[in-house]
Amino acid sequence: MMLAADFLSCPIELKDDIVNVLCIENKELYRNIVRTLIEEKPEAMQIVFSEDYAPVKFKGNICFVDDYYRLSVSSGTVKKLYENISAFCERELFSETAAVKAHLVGFMDSIIESYDFDFVYEPEVSLSELFKMLELKPDIASDDLLQSLLDYILLINKYSSVKCFVLLNLHLFFNTDELESFFQDLQYNHISILLLENSSVFEKTCYEKIRIIDDDLCEIY
Repeated sequence: MMLAADFLSCPIELKDDIVNVLCIENKELYRNIVRTLIEEKPEAMQIVFSEDYAPVKFKGNICFVDDYYRLSVSSGTVKKLYENISAFCERELFSETAAVKAHLVGFMDSIIESYDFDFVYEPEVSLSELFKMLELKPDIASDDLLQSLLDYILLINKYSSVKCFVLLNLHLFFNTDELESFFQDLQYNHISILLLENSSVFEKTCYEKIRIIDDDLCEIY
């Protein structure tokens, strides 16, 4: 995957074996980039993600993480997760799943038999709908903020079409030792990330390749 933009002299190649870091020290450019990524409209600043020389739609393919304290999973990802869990239950927990469905049908039949009015219902129980009703959701909350982020990325990577993660000011929150372990886990799982930073004043890890746009909009490798 590639990232091209008017303020870059050449595209950034986004790969899973290197952590690309884009430092935007010009504050106006930085906040405009962040705004367009939050709004999922990078094309407003001629920022283009592409794969095999074809533009890639940002929404659904790029995950921008700007708040590490409030990691949210989209409804589409949750739906895909429910489908996967349903298939797992039908395959690995067949007898338990059949028993749950039978109990639910029996419960509904008891209601119809005992209540004042007659009802009809769909006897085929959808596990996905049951999970939705029970508000089943991934538990990625942790006192370890970086572990929560890793769990979140692994979840999104497995149950969505996201091809690359853009992380905002990661060096502001975590030290070099923490990030080296984090980057190692991402590389092991073949996950591509881009760090967007507003300052280049941090200790670089061995996993990172840095490009800087300074306050005068000059590009530094």
